Amino acid sequence: DEQQPTQPKGDMKKTLPKPAGKAAGKPYVAFSDDEEDVKRVVKSEREKRYDELREIIKKMKNAKRIRDIGLVFESFENLTKAFDKARKVVEKDQAIPRFYIRTLVELEDFVNECWKDHNWRDTLDRNNTKNLNSTRQKIKRYNKSDAFLKETTAYRENPDVGADVDALESDLSANEAESDDDDIHAPKAPVPVPSSASAAAKMKSKSKDNEDESEESDDWDVSDEASTGDEIDLTDVPKEELYKIFLKKPDAPGAEREKIDKATRDKDEKDKIRNKQKIRREKQLEPSDEEDEIPSRQDHRGLVIFGKDEEVTHDAIMKKLNEIIALRGKKSANRREQLECLHILRQYVDKQNLGVGLDVKILLVQIAVSFDYHHKGNECLKPETWTRALDYIDELLNLLANNLELQISENISEESENLKDGPNYRIHGDVITIIVKMDEEFTKILQNCDAHSQEYVDRLKDELRVCAIIERLKAYLESKVNEQIMTSISSTNQPLLTPESIPLVNSQHLCTIYLRAIEHLYYKYDQDSEQPSKQIMDRLCKFIYTKDTLNRARARASLCHVYHHALHDRYYEARDLMLMCHMQDTITSSDVSTQILYNRTIVQLGLCAFRFGSIKEAHQALV
Repeated sequence: DEQQPTQPKGDMKKTLPKPAGKAAGKPYVAFSDDEEDVKRVVKSEREKRYDELREIIKKMKNAKRIRDIGLVFESFENLTKAFDKARKVVEKDQAIPRFYIRTLVELEDFVNECWKDHNWRDTLDRNNTKNLNSTRQKIKRYNKSDAFLKETTAYRENPDVGADVDALESDLSANEAESDDDDIHAPKAPVPVPSSASAAAKMKSKSKDNEDESEESDDWDVSDEASTGDEIDLTDVPKEELYKIFLKKPDAPGAEREKIDKATRDKDEKDKIRNKQKIRREKQLEPSDEEDEIPSRQDHRGLVIFGKDEEVTHDAIMKKLNEIIALRGKKSANRREQLECLHILRQYVDKQNLGVGLDVKILLVQIAVSFDYHHKGNECLKPETWTRALDYIDELLNLLANNLELQISENISEESENLKDGPNYRIHGDVITIIVKMDEEFTKILQNCDAHSQEYVDRLKDELRVCAIIERLKAYLESKVNEQIMTSISSTNQPLLTPESIPLVNSQHLCTIYLRAIEHLYYKYDQDSEQPSKQIMDRLCKFIYTKDTLNRARARASLCHVYHHALHDRYYEARDLMLMCHMQDTITSSDVSTQILYNRTIVQLGLCAFRFGSIKEAHQALV
């Protein structure tokens, strides 16, 4: 074998093979001399958590500067999560960091300012609009929570002015690390720096500070000529005299003071202009939770207020009432103003003694407007609006009960109404629809409440009042069963009117109100044996079985009847009724609420069979 010629040790690195792939540029063997000395920094739990908060706050500030709502929303979510992680540290400190409170207050002010800028909001896409709404709601709820309400209120009374606490706190931790690094990496032969070199350092800091809009520095005044002047020739200047070129040139006596005064005056004028513009924007764009406000309250009240020379008659009241009705459904309509105007009209009717018929007509519109109040999507009525609506309905039932000659029905046309000549008033209206709407709204209010809160208990107490209203209307309709009304069927081409006699209250009206009474009764257990609800349920359900023309009401009544039997341990009656109604054959084609009621009834029937001792039937029902 031929021997390879030996090579010197200095060329050993050149002959080492290189690995394939991405790591081809690295040496095959890693020598310890090539490793850099990296100083490990050990941080406490408090520093780690607070540094994480400061990093997120820094990103949030950058996002606010460019109005990136999506990034602001994301940063706020991350900030709250990071604060939850740091709760142990905060509890040890026994105080929430002030920089965190300041960030929450500034974020809320920023979001409110963005919300007022309608022109800017119109330019947002759908996602950013959704992010802005979410951020506005969450930061408002977050700051008003028990954990931060006291701190945010105290900060608004005494906010930080001038020095930035965040910068001071971050500098404290940063200076310690920098001081150690300076000792390690300091040059062995330091170059003496003349004292006047601080001016050059100020020029460098000036260029950095100009990039940040929130920080201004007046330490160095640079004239326009210097910023656009020619380049400085440094070839013939000795190194010892080089620093003198960057020194500040002495001004004439009093010139420096004039510059300072001029800069102060310019700054004050700019601040005044900004304040005036801010006040003007706040007046034009006042924050409003209701976006359906009308331009002026006085203009709206002018629709119903009569002049000194105007005569208050039935026709004048009806004209103003129709103007208010025409505003319903419009985006610019204010429900609160409509209710006030209707209240004023009722005062005119009462003062001029224009009759109960006109008073009931206005009251029907008041109830309708009350149910429109605050309705946006699937929202429910607020407690004060809900209570006011119940008061109006109680007042309506009182007027109907005290004026039995008054006739109100949806079959009476508006042309054939009689609002002037009493006591036989004829009014176009539907009281049953009002009660059904009230019952549905009550269910919606309970669904939007937390079942474990005191608010839910308070709203649940309203069921007594709702049941009383339904019972009063049921009694009123039963008293009007045999009463007839005359309707007029007219045509535009035929001036003659053909009178027709129909019942004021038909069987379908009673079935509707009976079903509402059943749905508030079927799930309640009789604790008092002297007043059992069995007779009431039998009478109401059997009437629906025979008179109802809608399959839905009959199906729900039968399910409620079975549920009531099973709840009171009448197993055979409940089982036989369940088999006779054949609900299991048609339940799949029913609506969702009826299917839910069917499932609850089957479960209650299975529990009744278990209590009765029929284990096989109980298993068959519950399985």
